[in-house]
Amino acid sequence: MNEKQVVLLGVGAVGGALLCRKPENTEHIFVMVSGERKERMKRDGIFFNDRQYFPQIWQQTTAPDYLLIAVKNPQLEEAIIQIKEMIGAQTVLVPLMNGISAAEILRERFPQNPVVTAAVYVDAQKRGNRITCTGSYVVEIGDAEPFVLAETAALLESFGISGRICEDMRRKQWKKWMVNIGSNQVSAILRATYGEISRTPEAKALILAAMEEVVAVAQAAGVRLYQEDAVHTVERIPTWGEYGKSSMLQDVEAERKTEVEVFSGTLMEIAARYGVQTPVNQTLYWLLRATEMLYLQKQHCNQYADK
Repeated sequence: MNEKQVVLLGVGAVGGALLCRKPENTEHIFVMVSGERKERMKRDGIFFNDRQYFPQIWQQTTAPDYLLIAVKNPQLEEAIIQIKEMIGAQTVLVPLMNGISAAEILRERFPQNPVVTAAVYVDAQKRGNRITCTGSYVVEIGDAEPFVLAETAALLESFGISGRICEDMRRKQWKKWMVNIGSNQVSAILRATYGEISRTPEAKALILAAMEEVVAVAQAAGVRLYQEDAVHTVERIPTWGEYGKSSMLQDVEAERKTEVEVFSGTLMEIAARYGVQTPVNQTLYWLLRATEMLYLQKQHCNQYADK
């Protein structure tokens, strides 16, 4: 499968962990990056589990066979503008992103392209240009032609990623989204690792309450998600790693824009269509938006003061 030309857009924790999962991956995956980021990558490379890598930078010659999109949701529109002129009609688009809407958005914007729906499970952390990931890396895929899914799964396996073809990707995506809505948001507000959460009954109760609202909305929308899914998730928190941090916690610690709109924000929009109440997620949304706005305002003031 490595004869396929593969381009990666987004070298955060998820994208970087895929890129460097096996040392030879950087020989077969090109990174789409420009400007100052490009110069930094050429100069400093990426450290993955303390080993330094210098990825190949994508230079357009032909359209890639695969484009792996691992940006955060607030950057998706910018990414769409970037890739519009570089892909061909046969380029397979694989969004490795949180939430339930990225694949749908890409299908609307690029109706001629195969788009694979994916749900990503990886415990990766990034600080600066250093990425750590010591656990498994699983990508569940579906909603595409069988031969596209088979090729995508084989490609992921060749990169050291477990690619699992799934029938009911709507359930898979909503289940992963449920986990994110509960664990990511609560961990970001509490600034707590998974280990700290696992020892705090009140934190686990809050995560469960947030996920139960996702279950209620899912069932109203005809998605096969159940109370047992939420309970089982909470029971598994102690297995997620003592020092593991959610992507949203990493964003808050780095004072970056979070994906709260894709989590509780989108959930509340869908809930309103079906008349489902989501008071827990409304509160989490307010807390996260306030936290985000406070540090973004501080950054803006500091930039203004420096001028």
